[in-house]
Amino acid sequence: KKKNNPAIELIDSVIANKKHNKKEEFAYYEYEKYEKLMFALSNVTEDFKKKRVFRDFQFVFNNLDSTKIVGTPLLPVYLEENIADCYYRKSPYSSKSLVKAQKLVGFDGYIDNQGLNDYMKYLYQDIDIYDNNVTVVTNQFLSPVATTATTFYKYFIMDTVLIDNKKCIKLFVSPYNKTDLLFQGFLYVMPQEKYAIKKVELYVNKSINLNWVRSLNIKQEFAKVDSTGWMLTEDEIGVDFGFIDKGMGIYGQRSVSYKNYLLNVQRPDSTYKGVEKKMTLDAEKQDTAYWNAHRHQPLAKSELGVYATMDSVQKVPAFKRTMNIAMLLLTGYRDLGYFEI
Repeated sequence: KKKNNPAIELIDSVIANKKHNKKEEFAYYEYEKYEKLMFALSNVTEDFKKKRVFRDFQFVFNNLDSTKIVGTPLLPVYLEENIADCYYRKSPYSSKSLVKAQKLVGFDGYIDNQGLNDYMKYLYQDIDIYDNNVTVVTNQFLSPVATTATTFYKYFIMDTVLIDNKKCIKLFVSPYNKTDLLFQGFLYVMPQEKYAIKKVELYVNKSINLNWVRSLNIKQEFAKVDSTGWMLTEDEIGVDFGFIDKGMGIYGQRSVSYKNYLLNVQRPDSTYKGVEKKMTLDAEKQDTAYWNAHRHQPLAKSELGVYATMDSVQKVPAFKRTMNIAMLLLTGYRDLGYFEI
């Protein structure tokens, strides 16, 4: 029930205070951004591993990962990392990014780049939970803190927890109609901080028909900067693409970390002019020591394994490199709706 429901009263307070907690309230802000983009073959089967084409490449399967999607084996085939300094100005609007380090590795020469780019673009959609509508994989979802959210969502208070020594009310969010373009999951709200959101854990119900999307998960965390406002510090979206429910697919994950925020400090006009994204001359020349020192978080075991696997692939004699892993798989997946070797 909505009447006398403390969960509804809580979310109404979140909605009423949105304007105090949106980062766009600041005239200027800047930060360092670490971004990691990973693609993997999902739901890798034993039959697939036994294909004759992989006879000389069995070592790639030592890097299978079942932690990102519980119970679903993933084989990472592409990893990209970027570190950038970013600058925002409210008026006149400007958002600039200076990439100072970039590193990527994949099955070079075997990947269908166009196919990979088709998937990649769906992960580069910045999600602001405070917006009324959130665009994800070309679809608009109503945010659980939209102005009209209580008409479409149910809310349940689950628990009170501490996150970074902040008292948060854990709120479960669920659509009235599970086939509508709505999220499901948890919001962690801080009543003592003008009802700001500390953490977001959302996913899309399997009842929703998103064509070639089998699962979609969003995680975000916020931290207070300079005792002034709450800013995004962790942002992750994971999408499992696949036409066949139980067949193989492509899993893409984009993880972004933000730190070294500086609020309401105006830079020279030249900082905000020019192209939106620019790369320094030595961005692609940073060595392992640099990355170990400047990554915002260490790579997972499977992500480290991508670099090791690529080194091993290059040691296989060229005439045996018949694997064309991603070219066949990505192209077959995109054009035919299934994988075939």
